[in-house]
Formats: sequence, C-alpha cells, structure tokens
Amino acid sequence: MDYSEVSCDASEDKPSNVKISLKYGKPVYRVTFNAIQFLYTLFILDVTLCIIGAIATLTSSVQVGRHLGHFINLVSNGDGNLVPILEGIPSFLFIVLNIAEFWALWKIFEPDKYSVNMNRILFILILISLGIVLMVIIFMIVILVEIYRPHGQVHDGIIEGMNKYANHSLIKATIDMVQIEFDCCGSKKYDEWYTIPWYEGNIADLNKP
Repeated sequence: MDYSEVSCDASEDKPSNVKISLKYGKPVYRVTFNAIQFLYTLFILDVTLCIIGAIATLTSSVQVGRHLGHFINLVSNGDGNLVPILEGIPSFLFIVLNIAEFWALWKIFEPDKYSVNMNRILFILILISLGIVLMVIIFMIVILVEIYRPHGQVHDGIIEGMNKYANHSLIKATIDMVQIEFDCCGSKKYDEWYTIPWYEGNIADLNKP
C-alpha cells in the first residue's frame, strides 16, 4: 500500500490514529477520517472564538472612539479618530474573513457536495488571515507610537481653550468636561492655570459696580 496518499474513508474500522511510515527516507503520514474530523472540530471551535474576539475588539474600538476619541477631538480635531480606526479596521476584516472560513469548512464537509475548489478557497482565506495578522502587528506598533509620541496639537488645543475659558461658554464647558473626566488640571501641570485669564475681569475688579 502506498502510504503517501491520504485516506479519508469514513467506513474504515481502524482506530483514529496517525500512522507514520518511511518513504525515500522521509516520514509519510496516513491520516484517518476520525483524525480529520477531530481537526475539523478544533478548527471550527477556533474560528468561532476568533469571531467572538473580533466582535469584542470591534465593540471596544467603537467605545474608545465615543469616549477617549471624543474628548481628544474636543481639543484637537481628528486626532481622536486614529486609534479607534486602527483598532476597528482589522477587527471588521477578521469578522468577515472568519465567517467566510466557517462557510468554506461547512461546504467542504457537506455530504455529496464536495468540491476541490473549496479547498483552494479555504487555503486562500488562510493566507489572507496571515496577511491580516501581519497588518494587526503593524497597526499595534503604530498605535504604540501614537500613544507615546508628543501630542503638540492636543497640548496647544487645551491651552487655546484655557485662554478662551472666561469668554466662551461652550469652550468653558468642554474644558471642564475634559478636566473632570481625566482628573487633570491644565494640559501638562496645574500651574498653567496661573497664566490663564479663567475668570471674568469685571468680577475681580472691585472698583467696578
């Protein structure tokens, strides 16, 4: 018997193990149908967990955009959208890709409808998954750089808002919201408020009625 061929006979009574033989000095695996079914079950479980994780990550990106991103955009327009977008794009792609992999696996093992093309499709989907994993690693590096780099626009936006604190009610409410939410005072330190006209001049001037 040529053990270089893969046997997937569902009617065989042999135990579900992997037999190894040597051919031309190399190990050759003969995989039983039960072993393939076991791997299929593991793959389905893995794809299901990936879908759940991708949905959770996509939800997290939306929450980050609505919370942290919203507050950053209050003082620096557009900067608050970068992290949620970098987190959300690969999550959405993973959801679509994992659903496609789930469908391909179901079609491969569907009785009486086997097609060699489905193997090719599944192989291509796996390659795309590896590409997305590489993209996620790149995005993670970009996010870390974005978090730890100097944010001059955010600092300037807060200082500009603090300078208009006394005369602009909307900016006053925005600055108060940011300061309370992040338990901070000023942009970098509290003594920045000493140079800010944050009170109405006529209130402090006792000579005016």
